[in-house]
Amino acid sequence: MRVALRVDASASMGLGHLLRCQALARTLRTLGAEISFVTRDLGLDSAGRLEAVGFNVYRLPRPEALVADPATRSEAPPHAAWLGVSAARDAAETIDALRDHSRWDWVIVDHYALDAHWHRPVAAALGARIAVIDDLADRALAADLLIDHNLAEPDHRHKYAGRLAAATALLGGPRFALLDSTYTDAPRCKPGAVVRGIGIFLGGTDPAGLSATALRACREVAGFHGPVELVTTRANPRHAELHALVQQWPDTRLTLDLPDLTSFFARHDLQVGAGGGANWERCCIGVPTLALIGAPNQLAVVPQLERLGALAALPAGMAPTAEAIGRALRTLIDDAPRRTGLAERSRALVDGRGSMRVAMRLAADQLCVRPATAVDSELMHRWRNHPVTRAVSRSARDIDFEDHQRWLRGTLADMSRLLLIGEVGGCPVGVIRFDRRDDHQAEVSLYLDPDLHGLGLGTALLREGEHAAAAWAARAGAGPLAFTATVLDDNVGSRRLFEAGGYLFSGRDGHKPVAAAPSTCVEHSAT
Repeated sequence: MRVALRVDASASMGLGHLLRCQALARTLRTLGAEISFVTRDLGLDSAGRLEAVGFNVYRLPRPEALVADPATRSEAPPHAAWLGVSAARDAAETIDALRDHSRWDWVIVDHYALDAHWHRPVAAALGARIAVIDDLADRALAADLLIDHNLAEPDHRHKYAGRLAAATALLGGPRFALLDSTYTDAPRCKPGAVVRGIGIFLGGTDPAGLSATALRACREVAGFHGPVELVTTRANPRHAELHALVQQWPDTRLTLDLPDLTSFFARHDLQVGAGGGANWERCCIGVPTLALIGAPNQLAVVPQLERLGALAALPAGMAPTAEAIGRALRTLIDDAPRRTGLAERSRALVDGRGSMRVAMRLAADQLCVRPATAVDSELMHRWRNHPVTRAVSRSARDIDFEDHQRWLRGTLADMSRLLLIGEVGGCPVGVIRFDRRDDHQAEVSLYLDPDLHGLGLGTALLREGEHAAAAWAARAGAGPLAFTATVLDDNVGSRRLFEAGGYLFSGRDGHKPVAAAPSTCVEHSAT
């Protein structure tokens, strides 16, 4: 699978778009995807940053002036000036950069300045599907897939009404937060009864210039005397001023260009942070946070997280002055139960697997099947015993591991059964089983990794499993197989899955009369 990502970074837009695309690209690469970036130099050397971590990069020419094209200004997105050139020019330059390859499976676009007028010509010229990462819903989008890891009320379809075609697949909510894989197993924050340290991170460039204000709030207003660590990057135009500022107080330090923020978030009992993408990183680590709104788009997420009790924020409409920030911090410092609640509720929102889920959705049609082995026993048992799987199974009871192992040994030895593991890029994602009733019919059942539901993997697993079963039956000298499946009445998702695969239902029982053609994606011979 070949994937190109179009993303920029600048002092005005910050580094967040670049970092979340980098996290997704790393995960896609673990699934076997070939990755390239397309980026324009807008002052922060985004290409150099990507090349330094091993990505292939196509560099677009630096614009002469960072202005939107006057000819299209009336219909351009609100953030059109962030592009530095017209959308038509950017599309043409992107197409020229990527045209040297015969095929691109996906072009992923993370840019508030690009809309349907960019998506359509790029998709047509490259023959690629378009995936858009967005959270503003302020312009028309022509995408096959939309990723918005922010919350939405009442839901994401409503949020993007009139901006997005009904056929567009949508991955919405913190379940799809695009964090680096290091967050999945990173140490979580364990806030103490006393605040032992405060961390401040207001973005890699801190466009609103709030870092110094937050530091003064800690020391001069909240009267906090413990350690304070302020983190930013050399891309922040004020980093030299911040270096001088931290010298005013003991136990105060400035840390620049951390390659990984997980430990920084975990080692402090309280954080002051911007209300952008780093919100989800802090939620994953479970650190109590006072979130400051430094840009209009952050108004879409901070109030919702505050209502959920996942973070603290200043009262609506209150300017983030040192006085206001300091008073809010003092309240949090003095209220240990509230900090504990913030940590627990934020941690429940984000598990660190969002990039893997998005990558799996992008790569779902790359799924292959292989015969199960005894080595798969523990994984299958864990998936099968998960409450989500048991709730839609014929038997909802918890299965003992020894009983499961006996069943697996018998199944692997039974010539009338075919047990397969679905994989994407070598990563197991699900199980499918065929029980041959006679030479012309087999019953199918399947289940997925419970963390990977809703990503198109079930459809791919059913399709590839049927192909493998058809080949298996042919090798055994049986005729073309018809398939049957039984789905519980309240398992709407599975019924839709089978119906989309051509199964006709009468009550709980589904029937597919004609077997699929032999698979081209079976990794090993199924005997």
